[in-house]
Amino acid sequence: MKIRILISLIFITCVSVFISCSSVSRTYTGGHTLSGNDDSKQLKNSENQPETNNIIVQPGKIVGTISSINYRKNEVVVHQNKVIDLGSVVYIIIDNKEIVMNVTFPMLNSFKCVVVPNQVQYLKRMKNGMTVYIKE
Repeated sequence: MKIRILISLIFITCVSVFISCSSVSRTYTGGHTLSGNDDSKQLKNSENQPETNNIIVQPGKIVGTISSINYRKNEVVVHQNKVIDLGSVVYIIIDNKEIVMNVTFPMLNSFKCVVVPNQVQYLKRMKNGMTVYIKE
């Protein structure tokens, strides 16, 4: 009986400590990096930089332009300037956001790609002649 009470007290203290630790919210508003540098140094350096709300998406290498859009299949046909492989990730820029598409069928002068499922809402805003990019 005493062991049960002791175990329940330990459990209750552990849960209360866990809840008090998880209630602390940590927010990071600095810049993002993909380098393998020390994160604490990056945090200190980014805090000194001015905060910018209007981050401009930098276009990558141009691979072609949209030639047709199939709204039912979420497919986009792109007239290509550069040879693209199956499975490549390309994107267009709408409202300063990268709309990502996966190449599903590369052809000689064009390729078909499918818009990523979480960005299908932007498909209606795509137009023929929009520039398609690939990350360098």
